[in-house]
Parts: sequence; structure tokens; C-alpha cells
Amino acid sequence: MGSIREDPLFRSLNSMEMEDDQDRFHQQFIKTAGSTTHLLFNRRQVNDIKSFCTEFGKSSVLSVDVTFKLGPFWALVTTYQNLILRRKGQQNHSVMIGPVALVKDKTEKSYSHLFKALVSEEPSLSQSLKGSGSDGEINLEKALDSSFQQAYRFRCANHLFNDVREKARQIGLPRATVESCIEELRNSCLTSTRESGATDLGNLVESWQKSADAGFKEPMTRFCSYVSRFAIPVIRDRVMAGNAELAGFPQFSKVLYTQSLVTPC
Repeated sequence: MGSIREDPLFRSLNSMEMEDDQDRFHQQFIKTAGSTTHLLFNRRQVNDIKSFCTEFGKSSVLSVDVTFKLGPFWALVTTYQNLILRRKGQQNHSVMIGPVALVKDKTEKSYSHLFKALVSEEPSLSQSLKGSGSDGEINLEKALDSSFQQAYRFRCANHLFNDVREKARQIGLPRATVESCIEELRNSCLTSTRESGATDLGNLVESWQKSADAGFKEPMTRFCSYVSRFAIPVIRDRVMAGNAELAGFPQFSKVLYTQSLVTPC
């Protein structure tokens, strides 16, 4: 039987302990009634977030996503752009993986452990972080809101439009009609201003109702009601390019924030 020192996992954990202070990973286990959270991050990641996510007009978005399941745990992963590096042959900045949490349940409390640990390591981030982005999961947004109260909150446009697309499918609208509506929504997000946004979006929904084919008047009315009640408030506050630019993110003045834009290379 081989020595434990020959075990690859043991060697990996041992090498982590021997790294310098910047690269050595902090591991925290948080146990509460019926739940366990495992946090993993290093000081270099925290310093990067402080450097690249806190300057008005020159900030990366701290993107947060529950990406995959690892055994009984969900992996909550943060990413950010390193504004010094650029991808080879491209103009966009390299994307780095930030602090990670493995959570057993997808609750606001479990998610908050990661953000509280980040703020504990660098207290200034609670007020200086300029923007964070998510797919709109309610508990995740609540955890971000409570941890980074001054940050502009981005909603991934692709996730939002997919939600709209799925609702339209359930209602029974033709696919071509739905895709046309989503394209018009996307264009409105890119061209409307903070002042005109609500009016522009309202006029757009009204035009859908007026132009609906005779056989789809009732489904279109239901669809328009859904978009007005649930999609437009989010679009107005967290998706529109004009608002993102005013919040200090000029990189999203001509494109909408999506989590696919902040996928690690």
C-alpha cells in the first residue's frame, strides 16, 4: 500500500499550503443546521476584485453564477475581467475565476457566506464594488443586494430573454412572433435612455397587442401582461444599456451585459 504522501490529492493540498501569501487558498467550512458551505479563495483574487471592480468608468462587473452540481453541492462561482490583460488576438480582456463557494442549498443565507467572507477579507468592497451581475435567481440577488449595497445590479440579458421566450411558449404564441418581439426588446434596451425607457417599452408592448393576428389576440394579451408586469421593470432597472453607461460601465453602452461575455478563457 502506498504512502499517503504519494496520494495526488494530498500532494495538491500540501503544495497549496506552501504557496506564498498571495496565492495560498483560504478554505472555510461553515456548518449550520442542515447545511454546509465550503469557501475557497486567495488574496490575489481579492486584490484583483479591489483593483478591477471598484473604479467608476473603468470597472469590470463581478459576475456570479451557480454553475454546476458537484455531488451534493452547488458550485457558486464568481468571475471578473482582468483589465490589464487581453485575450491573444482579441480586444476583450481576459476573464478570471474569483472566489468560489460550494453550497448544499440555494438559499440567500448560503450564498451570503461567500460575499461576507469577501467583505471580511477586504471591508472596503461592501461600499466600493461598482457592479455585480447574475442570472436573476431571487436568493442570489437578495444576497448580492445585502452584501454590496452601492453596486449597480446587472441582469444577464440572455437569461431574461430566455425567461420571456419560455413564457411565450407556455402561452402558445408562434415562435417567429416571439423571436421578433425579443429582437425588438433587445433593440429597445440598446437605444432607449433612462428618461425614455419606460415610455419606449410601454409603446412597444402596445404595438404588439395592436398588430397581433386575429387568432392570437388572447395569447398576445396574456404575453403583453407578463412582459409589462415582470420583464419591463427588470429591463428598465438592470438591463438597459443607457443605465449601465450612467452607472459607470461604458463597455455596456453598445452591448448588453450577458454572462457569456464574462466566461473564463
